[in-house]
Amino acid sequence: MPRYLKNYGVLVAGSVVVGVVFGLFSDAGVVRAIGGTFAIVGLLVAGVGAFFGGGYDSLGRGTTGLLFGGRGPEDPKKDATYFQDRLREGLRPEANPGAFWGVLGGIGLVVAGLGILELFVN
Repeated sequence: MPRYLKNYGVLVAGSVVVGVVFGLFSDAGVVRAIGGTFAIVGLLVAGVGAFFGGGYDSLGRGTTGLLFGGRGPEDPKKDATYFQDRLREGLRPEANPGAFWGVLGGIGLVVAGLGILELFVN
């Protein structure tokens, strides 16, 4: 869990820095820019987490392996029949806790950004 907290802290700090820079060089104001940056970054992080957690990346790798006869990048011993069997049976990808925490962190950033906008911007 500490790795996810560190990543979340980096996202929050980066969002604050981008918001402050944008706020100083625009007419939006610093607080409004920070709130908007939180919301935008949160949407991006939640979307990326949902992409990886939903198995779309695994499905793409498996299909590529089927088309070109390659092996899976996560385990070079898995051949194309492994992915073909998983696709045929409609199995979900393996658990990805990083994607789960990415979606939750993204939602948290969106909520924080909207809260900042609601509380501090008139």
